[in-house]
Amino acid sequence: MTGVVLAQMGEFALAIEHSEKAFSQYDPERHLDDVFYYSQDPGVGALCHAAWTLWFLGQPDQALQRMEEGLTLARQLSEPHGLAHAFFFAAILHQLRREARLAQECAEVAIAVSSEHGLLMYQAHSTIARGWALSEQGIDEGIEQMRLGIAAHKATGTEVTRSHFLTLLAEALEKARQPEQALCLLEEALDLANQNGDRYYLAELYRVKGELLLMQATGRGVSRAAKRGKAVVESNPPMFVQAEGCFNQSIKIAQQQKAKSLELRAVMSLARLLPKQGRKEEARRILDETYGWFTEGFDTADLIEARALLNDLSSTRATAGDDRSFPGRKPRTSRGR
Repeated sequence: MTGVVLAQMGEFALAIEHSEKAFSQYDPERHLDDVFYYSQDPGVGALCHAAWTLWFLGQPDQALQRMEEGLTLARQLSEPHGLAHAFFFAAILHQLRREARLAQECAEVAIAVSSEHGLLMYQAHSTIARGWALSEQGIDEGIEQMRLGIAAHKATGTEVTRSHFLTLLAEALEKARQPEQALCLLEEALDLANQNGDRYYLAELYRVKGELLLMQATGRGVSRAAKRGKAVVESNPPMFVQAEGCFNQSIKIAQQQKAKSLELRAVMSLARLLPKQGRKEEARRILDETYGWFTEGFDTADLIEARALLNDLSSTRATAGDDRSFPGRKPRTSRGR
């Protein structure tokens, strides 16, 4: 339970210590009845929370391994609450890894179990996860499903993870070219996270806000140019400053939390912005440093995207003997950075 609270607060390094210690003391036979006392099997809970925490810490492959162990244990125990819990956690892990189809499959299992056994909270949670997955795949009903899930989640009186869910809906609205609505949701999410200490997704809130500010500025520039009959204005410089501030705040929070996966995302957002301000070398340097920290997960969407962006930023610097221009270059081992 301490590990769960620490993870929700964004204290990931401490959280993983508690989750791993809890599982090391877990005995399936001795703790079989715990679910009746605490509504949760401690082994399933420890593995699921460890999976999420490991992803935030920049270990996406180890996170997936822990999640598979959690799902296996939940299937073996065949207890409805544990199954709904595990498949929802798997859906969100795949959301974090940007694997929409896998997230949808896990969410649908969790919805089916929750619906059959009246587990309203997990049904709401999993509906949101499924809606995100549909939206990512370009299916229109995704946003509506997310809205329904968030409303159902709120009706349970639960506030934990709400800021995360609001951010997912904001991202979906961003893709639907509705930045104003998305920004309103993010302000609500930020207020909530600051009020209740549920800060594990806080860095991502600021990053998405920065992306939305850039989208909003670009849209306004296009609108003004069209009215004046002039060429399209790429962006609004003051908005660049605000967006950069959001990205830097995201990086700062992620570094404080040791959330390397979120730090990488924020650094990528910043590295895409800086060249538009004539700061390409700065963008290359900060992305190279952050990408070089990772030692696993190179087949995940974030790291593939980071490598492609780094190659693009390095293209004018690369020489025939510079392995930085090749996708398969070996990253630096720099855990102590």
